[in-house]
Amino acid sequence: MTVLDVISIVIHSSTGIIGIIGNIAILAAIKFKSPKNLKSYSILLANCALIDIVACASTSLTIERMIAFTDVTANIYLGPCSFVSGMFCHVLHSVMLQTNTHSLFLIVIAFCYRYYVIGRQAPSPLKVKALCIVIYIPTLIVVMIGLFINDSSESVREAFRIHHPDHELDNYVLEGHVDVGIRLSSVIIQIYMIVPVIPLLVIVFVVIRKLKEREEVMTTKTKEMHKSLVKVLSFQASLPIFFFLSTFCYVLVKRKICNFIVLEYAITWFHPFMPSLAPLITLFNVKPFKK
Repeated sequence: MTVLDVISIVIHSSTGIIGIIGNIAILAAIKFKSPKNLKSYSILLANCALIDIVACASTSLTIERMIAFTDVTANIYLGPCSFVSGMFCHVLHSVMLQTNTHSLFLIVIAFCYRYYVIGRQAPSPLKVKALCIVIYIPTLIVVMIGLFINDSSESVREAFRIHHPDHELDNYVLEGHVDVGIRLSSVIIQIYMIVPVIPLLVIVFVVIRKLKEREEVMTTKTKEMHKSLVKVLSFQASLPIFFFLSTFCYVLVKRKICNFIVLEYAITWFHPFMPSLAPLITLFNVKPFKK
């Protein structure tokens, strides 16, 4: 086990534990402290918390290093899942990737919800629940696609022995695929995870500006609650930077722009902070939850 392996274990384990505890605390706060006028919005918060719990748990169980070259991709698993099987690790890997991606969409949905309810009646809890289910369908489809993308672990090891002999992987549990040509499944997953990042961030900051413009038409009491929620959303709008950093490291490795081995680990070092910090932002900034 290398120093970088140990760093990965520390990062993934600590962010996973903090994230799971924080999101469970969010669910408890929603159950016992959420005011009635936030009932529909609380459903969105609860949905975010549940998704983030899954993201934190799958991240902590896999603790992976991703080696993504143009001709072969390998996911090296250092976490507890490696004691079960490589395929079990791969299932968790697919879930982890898409729940983290889904969190980006939920941040945008939360902003759009706040903007929608200004001057309008909040949608019923049933409609919000239906929305949460509908927006998860694309993510679920991508998760299923990801489950069938792998080649045999031995063929992946052999590809590394031939094309990248400087990578000694025989002592690791790994899964991956050999890229002998363009795979539609790989393209779909990469588009789903990478392409929306910048447009989603643009939408978030546009909505933030519009939310601040609408403060003038609010009563004093409504304005106070609105400012509190916008503050939370503004902090959460900064969280996708962690996902962006992971994506940036992935592109550097995949396109052979930089060949530093630390980047192979860094691909999965940043994104665990997203579901880990999100509940802390909510707990410390939404007044009913702080009490």
